[in-house]
Formats: sequence, C-alpha cells, structure tokens
Amino acid sequence: MVRSRLDRRRTGPILTRLVLWDIDGTLVHSGGVATEVFALAIERVLGTAPRGTLTFSGKTDHHIVEEYLAMAGCEDSEQVPAILFHLERELALCADRIASEGSACPGGEAVLRALA
Repeated sequence: MVRSRLDRRRTGPILTRLVLWDIDGTLVHSGGVATEVFALAIERVLGTAPRGTLTFSGKTDHHIVEEYLAMAGCEDSEQVPAILFHLERELALCADRIASEGSACPGGEAVLRALA
C-alpha cells in the first residue's frame, strides 16, 4: 500500500510505504516453538490441549486461534482475546528458545536491508 500526503514544509508529496507480512515462516522459522505455544495458550484458556495441529502458513494468529476453537468444537469466539493474550505472553517467555532453536529464512535479511 502506498500513500501520499502533502507536507506544508515541502513542495511535493511524501510517499510512505507500509509493508506487512507474517514473520514466522517468512522471515524466521521458530523451530517448532510457535506450535507448542499455540497449544499451551489454548490449553490455558480451554483447559485442554488441542487434539491436532494446523497449518499456520498464510494465516493471522487470530485466524489460527479460530480454527483451533472450531477443531475443539467451540463456537464461542469470545475466548479468542484470552488465547491471544496467553499466546503473546508465552511467545515472549520463549524468546531465547526461538533464538536458539529457530533460524532465519533465506533472503529475509536481504529484503529487510532493501526495505530499510
């Protein structure tokens, strides 16, 4: 997405570019930590661990949580914010594990340099 806006101190438009993408699987691989953390966050809220795993590719965390809830037969999406809270908290606690067990994706560093 490219946006232009006029800055009163300048004579022309300023272009701002916003690039969004998923980090895990695009810039880094978590070494399987993300799958474990999703299961833990869901277990903390629902009281039971998920019975299976999902493909995370191309999905937001919110969407992944909704799919796990559907897998568990839970139609109540009111639990999504609580699960996302625990997910964020557990991921932060696992930062060292992700750093040691994970890896950078090929080309990730080059794309970040190009965008900088």
